[in-house]
Amino acid sequence: MNNVVLTPIEPAKLIDSIADAVAAKLLASQPPNPDHPEFITAAKVAELFEVSLPTVHAWANAGILTRHKIGTRTFFKYKEVMLAVKPVIGHK
Repeated sequence: MNNVVLTPIEPAKLIDSIADAVAAKLLASQPPNPDHPEFITAAKVAELFEVSLPTVHAWANAGILTRHKIGTRTFFKYKEVMLAVKPVIGHK
């Protein structure tokens, strides 16, 4: 039997954790979308979010996005990029 350890957690952090877990499960359970390949380039990420390439590289350096290398080329998994998008709760 597993031990249960209760620790205090802020409601907003709990909501974020639950939302992240649900989003990951939903995204993982979806069939592949032919409109979105599994791997995309940094240029495609920049185009999706209307940001510059240095911004995409900054996100990768900060650990927001995970790089995947094939030879000398760098790619990002489309699903992981979409999971990096976080909802903003409580802001107007």
